[in-house]
Amino acid sequence: TVGATLYGASQLEKSTVVLGKLAHYALLWAIPLALHGGAATVSGAAAYIFTQSIVLAGTFAVSHNVPESKPLDPGPTRDALYGQSTFERDWGVQQVLTSANWGGVVGNFFTGGLNLQIEHHLFPAISFMHYPAISAIVRDECRKRGVLYNEYPTLTEITGRFMRYMKEVGVAEQVPLSTSNMSAAMMAKL
Repeated sequence: TVGATLYGASQLEKSTVVLGKLAHYALLWAIPLALHGGAATVSGAAAYIFTQSIVLAGTFAVSHNVPESKPLDPGPTRDALYGQSTFERDWGVQQVLTSANWGGVVGNFFTGGLNLQIEHHLFPAISFMHYPAISAIVRDECRKRGVLYNEYPTLTEITGRFMRYMKEVGVAEQVPLSTSNMSAAMMAKL
């Protein structure tokens, strides 16, 4: 991209990105097309893309839909998220409170850093390879400042928490959004 620079990346590292993309598209499109024809290639690519989209959606869903990131009950997290107008909120604190991490270094390897959503939101331009080290610093800073840092050791644990939360909100009373049942803070957001 014109004007974009990959600081600190060597020419070899930049070349491996290009070669990796070429290999990916060759495996997905070129080789299947040459060996099996158009219909099989399109079917295989569609199945691959569909599967990957479900995996990606699942990664994001569990990282943002747990009770700690969308609190229903009153408390400091809910106050920090909904007790102020969007102009008064601390952006960094909001990123931490509305995300959850899972899986540590192993999950980081398999998801390209998307399992460490807190660091992904705070530092989107930093390589995901640094997220595990950064997460230790962010966790410590959150502890010092009394900000809830949501993390789960495994995908299984956060998925269980996600499923219980979705069940809870799925049976909650449906209250239509209107100005009569909105707090002053919510009104200020409009």
